[in-house]
Amino acid sequence: MDEQRIQDAKDQLAEWRSDPRELGEKPAKLEYVKTFTDEEDFECMIFKFKKTPFSKWMLGIVSDAGVFSEMQEYNDATAEKDASECMEWLKKYWKDLAARQAGENEDDENRIKGFLGFILLSDKTWDKERFMQDLKNDWGIEPDEEEQGENEEQEDEEEQGDDNLDIDTAIFDVGSARVVLGYVDRPIPDGEAEQNAAMNYTWKEAVEVTRTHQANVLVSILGEHENPMEDGELFVKVVASLCRQENVIGVYANGVVYQPAFYFAMKEMIDEGMFPLMGLVWFGIIRTEKGFNVYTIGMNSFGKDDMEILDCDEDPNELRDFLMSMAAYCIEEDVVLRDGESIGVSAEHRCQISRSEGVCIDGMTLKIAYHKE
Repeated sequence: MDEQRIQDAKDQLAEWRSDPRELGEKPAKLEYVKTFTDEEDFECMIFKFKKTPFSKWMLGIVSDAGVFSEMQEYNDATAEKDASECMEWLKKYWKDLAARQAGENEDDENRIKGFLGFILLSDKTWDKERFMQDLKNDWGIEPDEEEQGENEEQEDEEEQGDDNLDIDTAIFDVGSARVVLGYVDRPIPDGEAEQNAAMNYTWKEAVEVTRTHQANVLVSILGEHENPMEDGELFVKVVASLCRQENVIGVYANGVVYQPAFYFAMKEMIDEGMFPLMGLVWFGIIRTEKGFNVYTIGMNSFGKDDMEILDCDEDPNELRDFLMSMAAYCIEEDVVLRDGESIGVSAEHRCQISRSEGVCIDGMTLKIAYHKE
C-alpha cells in the first residue's frame, strides 16, 4: 500500500474524529492496520485509534463507502469482519438515501417498504442531545448508552471539493425496529421538497416555507417490519419529538410536506389510543375536468397498494373520507385488495376494484370505481 495513500486516509479519519460532534479533537493515537476489498470491489482501509494515550483501541474505517466508526473496541481477530459490517451499513445508508431522492418506486406488491421522511430545517443546526431528551419526555423512549454509542457522524470523503456532505447520525433500537436519523447540512436536492409541498391543499404557504429550508434530518425505521403498525407509530413518535426544535419548518414524507404542528396533532391521537393514520398515509385531492381524483401515498409502507378514485363528480371530502376508511380497514385488519374484487360500501352497495399503472402517482395502484347508490 502506498504510504501517501495511507497518510491521506489517516488525515481523513483524524479530521472526521476531531469534529466537535465526535471526539472534539484528533485521536491521541492512530495506526493503519490493513486494506481489503469486498465482493462488490469496494476498498476498505482499517485503522485503530485511541481517544487518549491510555484508552482502549477503537476501530475506524476509510472506505469507498465513506469514513466511519461505531466506536467499537478494536479486536485484531475480527477486525476485517467488523470493518466489513461498518462498510455494509454505509453502503445501505447511501443506497436508501439515493433511492428516495431519485424517486425510485419499484413494483413489489408483497414487500413492506418501511417508513422514511425528512425533517426540514431553517438553518444548519440540529440538537441531537435535545432530541434524545424530548424522545424520553414525550414517549419514555431512552436509548441505552451502548445504543447511543452508535450515533456517529458520516462524511462523504470522495473527491468532491466543496460539495462534501456534512452528515451526523443517530442510531438506536426500539424493540425489533431500528431508528436511523441522518442530519445533512443542505436542502433536499433538485427542488423535490418544494414540488411536493405544492400538493398539500391544507397548507397555503407550504411551498413558500419549504423553499427556505437549509438542511434536513432523514428519519428511517428499519427492521423486519413484523408489525408495520407499531413501526409506523414509532415513526410518528420520532418525527413528533424532532418537531419540537424551533428551526423545524416542515416534514417531507408520503409525497408531501406537512406542517410541524400536524405531527403534534398525531401525538395527541397516539396519547388517546388512536392510530395516527394521517401521519403515515397522504390523502391527495386533484381537480379534473370530470370531477376529482383522490389518491393515497404511503400504503406501500404497510405492504399494500396505494388507491385511487378517478374523475369522480362527488364531494371531494366525501371521497377522501371513503379512502381513509378503506386505508384504515386494509391496514388495521391486514386486508389485501386485489384486481377484479369489489368492496362493500353498504350491504347493497359495492364498488369494483381494478389494478393498473397509477394515474396520480407512480407504480401500480388500485382503482376504486366509487359511485353512490
